[in-house]
Amino acid sequence: MALKQTKGKDMKQRQYRLGLCALALAAGLLPLAAQGGDVWLSAGPVWRGGMDVKFSGSSYAQTLGLNTDVGVGIGAASAYADRTYDDGYVNKDSSLGGGIVPNTTWNWGYNTPGQYNAAAPQTLTFQKQGIPRYSSFTDGGAGGKDDMLGAGLRLQAGFPVKKGDKWSVDLVLGFQGIWGAEGKFRENAGLVDVIDTYDVSGIAPFPGAGHSGTYGGPFDPAATPPYTIIPNLPVSRAPPAPSAVAPAVQSSIAFDVDQSLYQLSVGPQIGLKAGKRLQFVTTPTISLIILDVDVQRSETFFYGGALSQWSDRAGQREVNLGLGITGGANLNLGKGWFTGVFGGFEWVMENMDFTVGPNRVSVDASGWTAGLAFGKSF
Repeated sequence: MALKQTKGKDMKQRQYRLGLCALALAAGLLPLAAQGGDVWLSAGPVWRGGMDVKFSGSSYAQTLGLNTDVGVGIGAASAYADRTYDDGYVNKDSSLGGGIVPNTTWNWGYNTPGQYNAAAPQTLTFQKQGIPRYSSFTDGGAGGKDDMLGAGLRLQAGFPVKKGDKWSVDLVLGFQGIWGAEGKFRENAGLVDVIDTYDVSGIAPFPGAGHSGTYGGPFDPAATPPYTIIPNLPVSRAPPAPSAVAPAVQSSIAFDVDQSLYQLSVGPQIGLKAGKRLQFVTTPTISLIILDVDVQRSETFFYGGALSQWSDRAGQREVNLGLGITGGANLNLGKGWFTGVFGGFEWVMENMDFTVGPNRVSVDASGWTAGLAFGKSF
């Protein structure tokens, strides 16, 4: 793990050095570029979209046993446990799973004849309705995702390098500030039903519906025969299904993301005249990107008359390397003034990852850009 982290840091340092070298090279070329013609400046609004934020991990309700089968009394299917169902129970007995036949129990009972299947292999089923569940933020859940759109300002300075009758090449330094990019995700806990099936093959005669075993079995003075034992662990647990029970859980997890992005870029702008006043341009860029992200997380879990609430806030600021390309068109307005439109895409080399509460946040700032430009040549 330490070796992997070291490699990741080395990679980032190489990226930063590459970006700084590109900017330093651009600075060194400025005097030469300025001799090629008129310098120009432009400014205008810019929009950046297609960025996304992903949420993964768990919930406080899950980690505290509230959002699990354990929290509502039917235990993990793989562990010796007390399980109380709507139509019976399969609990621990005095052997605590270590009897002559391991993981079995006297302490069980069921309510209706339909729960017992006498055909081979004989099985006994139990049901628990209305278990609250955050489906996206359970172990192995899909998590959540949202796209982000922000707006800001783009500034550019161009230094002509070569100019012909139709073609021109400029060295362009740019700055972009993108603010107000927001991401949101919310999940409500739904109610699910769980069905457990026990293998009771080979037990004959099988007790009828209404059987009620006890903790001590035959050693309990209050117990009545038969003292039949069954496995305490279900042979299968059906995937939880949406419950038909009327919703009674006012529970939710909400994420609110606020992102700011700052970009310093350099690259050549290649221009092609398409008329007396119209010029098409394309600009590949390399850039240093400062990404500043703040995440607020809130969780409410209400079940069985008990209300639990949690709130977390976390953020991170990182510098990353970006590669992009834009294309556009400029219209000459006369006396050195021009206006234009542009659009493109920028790839950010690495995602930003950090933790908020029991969740992991991953921000991918790669996205499309579009905007307007107003400028003047000097």
